Amino acid sequence: MTQITVPDVPTFKEYSVVISSTGPFIVPFAFFGQDDVQATVTDAVGAITNLVVTTDFTFTTLDVPVGQEGAGYEGGEITLNVAIGADGATTIRIFRSTIVDRTANYPNTGPLLMSLLNDEQNYQTMVMQELSSLINADQVGLNTIDIANQADLIADLTANDPGGSYALLTNLISVLNGKGAALIGIEDAAGDFAGTNVEAVIVELKAEVDANLSSAADASDLASVANGLGASLIGVEDVAADFTGTDVEAVLAEIAVIINAAPSYEIKVKTADESVTSSITLQDDNHLAGFAIAQNSRYAITGFLDYDQNVGDLRLAFSYTVSPSRRHYQVHGVAEDGTTDDDTDNAGVDLLLTALTDNVNASVFISGMVTFGAVGSGTGKLTWAQGTLSGNATTIKEGSWLKFEKI
Repeated sequence: MTQITVPDVPTFKEYSVVISSTGPFIVPFAFFGQDDVQATVTDAVGAITNLVVTTDFTFTTLDVPVGQEGAGYEGGEITLNVAIGADGATTIRIFRSTIVDRTANYPNTGPLLMSLLNDEQNYQTMVMQELSSLINADQVGLNTIDIANQADLIADLTANDPGGSYALLTNLISVLNGKGAALIGIEDAAGDFAGTNVEAVIVELKAEVDANLSSAADASDLASVANGLGASLIGVEDVAADFTGTDVEAVLAEIAVIINAAPSYEIKVKTADESVTSSITLQDDNHLAGFAIAQNSRYAITGFLDYDQNVGDLRLAFSYTVSPSRRHYQVHGVAEDGTTDDDTDNAGVDLLLTALTDNVNASVFISGMVTFGAVGSGTGKLTWAQGTLSGNATTIKEGSWLKFEKI
């Protein structure tokens, strides 16, 4: 042994072994004796094995320089008897766990050997380093111990306790029957259960549930996804007495009836003027489009257009992404000077207003009905153009609106 110093270095070292190997693995910290150095191996599935000197590995200390004999070693290395790392994900942890005792006393009289004092100071420094390492979680990995690091903590505790009083801790993170959660005690103040662990009490709870359910609806029904089982077994509290159903599925059916019976509609409003010049080709309106259409449905269409024209007149039509089974529209135009014009359509042709006085602002009232069968969902829109080709603009003004209402 050599008269050593105790540097400020970690009191443990981990090596990740990715190929089969026996080492050697360097011990990079100072220690007093080989019994103070412990080692564990963690395999790919997280199982931890405590290694025993001679049985599992051999220990080699650093050579002692001549003239420096004393207590302790500044490092060494261990070589395993059996190779590890064949699974490609094995970790070996080497750590110092100084045996806490005091075997030397200073003399009451006579000279005080400095080597003895140095040894005592080194011994105390090592113990304080190990305590600091545990407090700062260096050997655990985190200050707050989580599931991933419990195995490290248990290895440290077990390695520091050859008698094995910490062995029970390894069972607490186990998923095997009779271990893990099953070891947690249950306080049964009312004396309702005979079991003394979680698994036993769960068995008693299941028996109690089964006994209080009908033969046609046992505990397994609660997890079923079949109609009449699973969620439908859960009671619904209907304080306002709005529903007659007594389970989830029945109430959902009633809600569906209410939703389907309620009228639904969309109103779209033009937010800016829009003009067409020199074109009798129908084009999509910039704003009165995108009305949602459902299959097997019927819609009432109403609307109001504020427009003016100079010779160009007005051409209107409705367009859909799915084909209607029936349609009927009517438009009624009234100019400011009192002239009127009307048109109807039930075959998908254009609606024309050509008799209104030119250069006069006019209002157009729209009404109609359209029906869709089982053709899938889609959208509807208003399209329009000039009724008569003209170089003068025909304009539908901001504030014009259109409504599709499901009936």
